[in-house]
Amino acid sequence: MRYALLLCAGAGTRSGLPANKLLYKIRGKAVAEYALDNFAAARDNGVIDEIILIHSEADRAEMETIAARYGALTHTGGPTRPESVRRGLRFLRERGAKGADVVLICDGARPNTPPSLIAACAAAARRSGGAVAAYPVADTLRAVENGVFTRGVPRENTYAVQTPQAFRFDEIWESYEKLPETAAKPDAPNFTDNGNVHAAANFTDDGGNIHAAANFTDDGGTVHAAANFTDDGGVHAATGFRAELVIGSPDNYKITLPEDLKRFEREIEQSSLPVSQSPLAVSQTPTELLNSQFSILTSHFPRVGVGSDTHRLVSGRPLILGGVRIPHDKGLLGHSDADALIHAVMDALLSAAGLRDVGFYFPDNDPKYKGADSLKLLAEARAKIEQAGFRTVNVSAVISAESPRLSPYIDDMRARLADVLGIPQNRVGLTAKTGEGLGFIGRKEGVAATACATVVHLHSSPASHCEERTQ
Repeated sequence: MRYALLLCAGAGTRSGLPANKLLYKIRGKAVAEYALDNFAAARDNGVIDEIILIHSEADRAEMETIAARYGALTHTGGPTRPESVRRGLRFLRERGAKGADVVLICDGARPNTPPSLIAACAAAARRSGGAVAAYPVADTLRAVENGVFTRGVPRENTYAVQTPQAFRFDEIWESYEKLPETAAKPDAPNFTDNGNVHAAANFTDDGGNIHAAANFTDDGGTVHAAANFTDDGGVHAATGFRAELVIGSPDNYKITLPEDLKRFEREIEQSSLPVSQSPLAVSQTPTELLNSQFSILTSHFPRVGVGSDTHRLVSGRPLILGGVRIPHDKGLLGHSDADALIHAVMDALLSAAGLRDVGFYFPDNDPKYKGADSLKLLAEARAKIEQAGFRTVNVSAVISAESPRLSPYIDDMRARLADVLGIPQNRVGLTAKTGEGLGFIGRKEGVAATACATVVHLHSSPASHCEERTQ
């Protein structure tokens, strides 16, 4: 099972509103409903199974009404965020959550969380035990003491931490059960919403860099004792567990201050305007205006790429397709493991993102890639398209082979591709064909694969790419 705990129990005092900011309505919908839109889309697409909205006792009636419209469960949280998480986890345990079940812990005050990011975090947690969404810091960083700049802070390997944060249930349960009860009390220092820098001795980024041990910081950058955490990833790491970095989105900001609420309200209002009424510069010429409008529209369009690969069948080599080793008397000849299916998928993804081909990034004359596992190369290709600002939506491929019969291995191939790409398995389509005795395929001389991939820009509308439903 995969659960999402949507935390909506805070008072939101910094927003400047007299009531919970998540109940503030924009165009007739509460902020919490915009967040639920994204998680409901992920649930309906098979990414998660249940949504649990954690609310305060004061907001119970309104939150239960909202949750009912989305088919979400509800549970009463505590006076602090960590106590709300602890109560949510106990509620899940009572419902039978255990072991390798995945729990996503999410801020209800992040109404722009892309369903694709929810899927990526869930997949990474299944793979690694923990996953934390974070986005690379782009601005110059300076430390301040007593209102005066003191020193520069390196941006390298520095990330602004977001939610979702996803974990195996047994790991996050153990982490919170070991957390001292006093750390979840309202007067515990620096136990706040998600901070910009979390991590401990065991939180590493994709490059394997281990961050400073036992240094947990709040939004102001003050270092506190190891018992004081700013997010669930810190609690998880302090227990000795590791979490995988998942690249988040700059649009996945948290509504905390009045300016944040105004920003989101402005985005909602502008998204409802025809392009002709969008707030473009009045000094633009008709041609510039048309180009600007076209850019606004196409930046949200899906992009499609096509890739193909062919390898010769030879004796003395293993046959690997889609990361699955298939029993056969011959295998594919190549510099790496010669997985024609994965290479075709990689080319399709790279092409969709406007990047170069597989041979450019992973040349067959580089000893580094001799015998390389193509699933690991696919993970590198995924990182490249995400660095270019894109995220995978779906992949479809055709494998052509006269023998062996591939249909028994298709589901395993789909699962492995989906896991590496961070997408649901129902977004990977694979078809196996024969050559009907014709050509090099029909003569059993080789295997060919053709793939098509769809990617979307990281800044695209959060719910627009999860419209399909699980059959």
